[in-house]
Amino acid sequence: MTRSLPQNDCLHKWCRVIRDHINEDAGKVVITEETVKELVLLKLGNTKEIMGEKVAMRSSKYKHDDRDLTEAEINAGHISMSGLLMSMEVWAAHDLGLVLVKEES
Repeated sequence: MTRSLPQNDCLHKWCRVIRDHINEDAGKVVITEETVKELVLLKLGNTKEIMGEKVAMRSSKYKHDDRDLTEAEINAGHISMSGLLMSMEVWAAHDLGLVLVKEES
């Protein structure tokens, strides 16, 4: 099962929260939600190398939960959308001093 709509909504909401947090202290440099999303997918998410370049898997291709990953995906080190959101929470708290909050469904 691929990522759920609530998971996708959470990803985009958190990208906006991170964007706003970074832009508060950025001075002249302004980043967009899309830039934050690309950074998260590239640095925290599933990637593959194509012609020597690291390319991020699109969020629509993520599996919902770790239980949905195939053995081959696990062996390749892939994470699910649940794993990506958890990594975002940890990264934001540790590196940005920002607490991300999930909406209760």
